[in-house]
Amino acid sequence: MNAEFYLFDIDHGQCAAVHLPNGRWCIFDVGSRADFSPIEWIIDQAATNHPRFNPARHKALATAFKFEKATISHLHGDHITESEILFKHLKTESFGLRYTTPDEQLLTDMRDSNSETSLPLVRRFLRLCRERANAIQNHPTNQILPPPAPSSTLPSLASLFAQQLTTPRLPSLRELLAEQSVVPKPSSLPSLMAARLTPPSPLPPVFPPVAAQSTLVIEPNLGVVKIRERGIPLNITRKIEGSSAQSRVNNSSIVSRINAFGSSILLCGDLEGEGWEFVLNSRLPMLQQWRELVSGVDILVAPHHGHRSGFSTTLLSLAKPAVVLVSVKSGDENVDSRYSGDMISGICLDGTDYCCITTRQKGHIKVTIEPPAIGQKGQRSWSFGDVTLG
Repeated sequence: MNAEFYLFDIDHGQCAAVHLPNGRWCIFDVGSRADFSPIEWIIDQAATNHPRFNPARHKALATAFKFEKATISHLHGDHITESEILFKHLKTESFGLRYTTPDEQLLTDMRDSNSETSLPLVRRFLRLCRERANAIQNHPTNQILPPPAPSSTLPSLASLFAQQLTTPRLPSLRELLAEQSVVPKPSSLPSLMAARLTPPSPLPPVFPPVAAQSTLVIEPNLGVVKIRERGIPLNITRKIEGSSAQSRVNNSSIVSRINAFGSSILLCGDLEGEGWEFVLNSRLPMLQQWRELVSGVDILVAPHHGHRSGFSTTLLSLAKPAVVLVSVKSGDENVDSRYSGDMISGICLDGTDYCCITTRQKGHIKVTIEPPAIGQKGQRSWSFGDVTLG
């Protein structure tokens, strides 16, 4: 069975997905537009194509559908508009959701960089994360399994969650100060979020702790597809020169690399140019794997909607993509022309050469990757617009 990658046309924001050869789905950001919800379309497709489908069972199959994996690149409203639907279709018994757990400074930056219409979406997302943390802690699977022995090793992706994200919860102010060896005054403790993010409505209180050591962590079943992800540690993002609240949230983006049948796709979130240059030229040991992550890709989904603020010469020189895809709204003329320049090798589709393909021009973008012959890459085929939705 083929692997299928989708970059949806949602006007402003971003939503991408992979339909795995094993029939499961992974989603990357959950933006939408008023007349189209990528999540609802995926759920309908999964129910309709289910082996046991019949029209009478469509609703039940749709309700039971679960994403194998979900990644939220960063917490700006245009990337999380459909979070409420997403949380209904995540596996409760595993850490199937990845996002950057905000600390107090990032919460402040999120408040300052989200619009009045976007900030309630962030509050809702964090509330749902708190509820999910409780559900994971209280899931029967986690109640009956004893904690693993100290010497046991979690699977690689699970370890990544445990080390970098732990659980979907916010650190308390006491924890943050303890990390800095600061003894807090009693009067400084009560308001991690309430004082900063109200009015109109507060973010949820601090999430209850959920010990990763006593929780079953299950790697997503991706079959033959491999997904690697990295995010810049928050304390590092604040060392980038000239960073504002907007850019600090953008630079907290999780970057995802998808490998399927010899083809690689790099999803860059909204990471900005200064962030790319810092992390790709850094000699810090914790950042050395970034160059490997972004090197030698076939398809690059441009950072920050293709705007100049996300462009990085170092990124493109390492990635050497055949083509760049851009999720950008209609009427936005700010896509950097360098994505159509000499650093992109280009592809030819139906006699037309492309270096940069935008959702503004083509609508939905679908890339189908076929299983390869021995020693070769799988063939890629492309479709655009409503045809991609079947």
